Amino acid sequence: MKKLVGLMGAALVAATVLVDRAVAAPTTAEPAEISPWSVSAGPGYLMFDGNQWDKDAPYVQGRLSYAVNRRLDWDTFLFLVPYIKANVPDNRAEVPDWSTAWMGGGGVEGIFHLTRWQKFDPYFAAGLQASYISEEQKNDRQGDVAVRMGAGAYYHFNEEWALRFDGRMALGGIGADSEANGFIEGGLCWTWGAKIPAKYMVGGGAVDSDADGLTDAQETGIYKTNPFDPDTDHDGLTDYEEVMSTYGYKTDPLNPDTDLDMLKDGAEVLVIGTDPTDADTDDGGVTDGHEVIEDGTDPLFKADDLILFSLNLQFDKDKSVIKPIYFDKLEIIGAKTMTREHPGATAKLEGHADKLKGSKAEYNQALSERRAKAVMDHLSTKFNIAPSRMTAVGYGFAKPKYPNDPVMGNPLNRRVDVYVRPVDHPVSTREQPKFDVKDVIAPATVE
Repeated sequence: MKKLVGLMGAALVAATVLVDRAVAAPTTAEPAEISPWSVSAGPGYLMFDGNQWDKDAPYVQGRLSYAVNRRLDWDTFLFLVPYIKANVPDNRAEVPDWSTAWMGGGGVEGIFHLTRWQKFDPYFAAGLQASYISEEQKNDRQGDVAVRMGAGAYYHFNEEWALRFDGRMALGGIGADSEANGFIEGGLCWTWGAKIPAKYMVGGGAVDSDADGLTDAQETGIYKTNPFDPDTDHDGLTDYEEVMSTYGYKTDPLNPDTDLDMLKDGAEVLVIGTDPTDADTDDGGVTDGHEVIEDGTDPLFKADDLILFSLNLQFDKDKSVIKPIYFDKLEIIGAKTMTREHPGATAKLEGHADKLKGSKAEYNQALSERRAKAVMDHLSTKFNIAPSRMTAVGYGFAKPKYPNDPVMGNPLNRRVDVYVRPVDHPVSTREQPKFDVKDVIAPATVE
């Protein structure tokens, strides 16, 4: 009896330990509602209680299982012990009047799974068993009914095939006639209706996990995109549409704003109608993004572009004082454009910075504002342009005009852009598409 209790206890502990492994293992088995029926068969070993007249013996067994839900199975089983030798206990004087026998039986069990549909699938079991032995036993009992309990585990190779291991203790009889027999068995399990999935070769390019039209091999090997996300840069165009020029433009699937005009590639193609590879689609001098986001002009109508002066003013470090070498450029804006040619024009002055390794957003924001304000003060003081006609803002490094080196930045992004709007500014008659500006701005430029 102690041997049996220890054996069953070890089986329960082993099944519990398998839970931790099973949680991390990949799902392989078919859900119960798709293929609930399975059969298994295999060998076993029956260990009789030491007080019985039977020696331990091997047997064969088979099971029919039905998965009720993701936790519970009903099992029916049959077993046959074809050859049992007689046992003479040391504490008995009597001997049986037979030398060999056979035994058969069956029953039903409830199986409770701990981590159903995992590669390692441990469970607990309990049920009833009826058995018959060919020779008379103690008190002339040849038939017996017992309560069974124990544990086991499946090891799933795939959705269709698995190995099964079980350990049970069968408790029969009452009082002095009680018996505790142990059953250890294993078997091969086959699930009806489950199909072994086709084994695709990733190297052959057959797998497309995100269904975007590019194989996983192409995405990881050629384009460096995410094979589990159809729109890696989340710009509104799938990776396939970008690299295969579905809409006539070959854009960067890793950059939501290929032309750095502050608009998402998908928004340009599908909503606004501009070229996502050309920052200034109408060649009017102002980027598509600035027209849409800041100016309210038509990015497909050249004549309504504002007059842009992009000034690459080199300030001393941490300074916003304009050097005299740039006075000639500022004179074109102040004396010519805003005084003689367009005396009633208004202007927006935008300060920008480049992003170096370790650049702080708050510091560069304030610095860019001071530099834009310095240009506005110069135009007001030197050319008598009323401050009410001008607005100065700073964007820090949030709106680069050119790509920044991760370490060195890009000096071309250290600029002050001056946008002049004449009084008689042309207006596009084309009906403009309706959209929310927040939906079309590229993520890097959202403030």
